[in-house]
Amino acid sequence: MSVDKFQSTTSNNSESQIKIPSDWTTGSKIIFFGIGNVGRQDDGLGIRFIESLESIPLPSHIGLEGNYQLNAEDALAISEYDIVVFVDATMAPHARAP
Repeated sequence: MSVDKFQSTTSNNSESQIKIPSDWTTGSKIIFFGIGNVGRQDDGLGIRFIESLESIPLPSHIGLEGNYQLNAEDALAISEYDIVVFVDATMAPHARAP
């Protein structure tokens, strides 16, 4: 899924809103899993992303989860979804996704 499928709009009260891709509104169960520690420079990106998604209405088949790091217990929660989107950050220039 490319980032350009997400659309940002401005409502009447000038607050930015996120619209999820229309093909995500039905079908597969999706979970966004944010990873990071908000007390460490940009490492809190994943957690802040989840917090921003919690502020908008999402369809019931989209789940949100966040933690400092992935744990063995997270595998059970993640296994209940068809699509998992991990959100994390790095300070390394030109870092590649694992």
